[in-house]
Amino acid sequence: MSAMANDYQIVIDGGADPNGSDMLDEYRHKLHESGDGFGEMFLRWLLQNWQNLILVPLTRSGESYEEFPQDPRLATFDPRDHKWIAAAVSCHMYNDIQPEVMQSADYKWEQYVRAFLDYKVNIVFVCPNPVK
Repeated sequence: MSAMANDYQIVIDGGADPNGSDMLDEYRHKLHESGDGFGEMFLRWLLQNWQNLILVPLTRSGESYEEFPQDPRLATFDPRDHKWIAAAVSCHMYNDIQPEVMQSADYKWEQYVRAFLDYKVNIVFVCPNPVK
């Protein structure tokens, strides 16, 4: 995977250690550290390389985060996915980096791409030709 080869800098919410990261908690919920799929390999890599990631603060606000844009065009965006956009916005605010959010399978995000760009968040679909 290109991210694991250091072609990209990885941005994730969190502090000095992997505990307390909402993003990592979701990876842990969906994947098994002992598995041998790409997702599991990525999870293990994240845990082993925590100190080399760009860590950004997120502030919970109900089901969302203060860093998630308050924009009527995003009102129907799945609250469970707010963390990914909030982390990208936080990264831009604190590190002046315009991050790309890699999305592999959730093509419901396509309808929000233009709105996210207004907040300096670029969505990259890893598999651009989904089977519908």
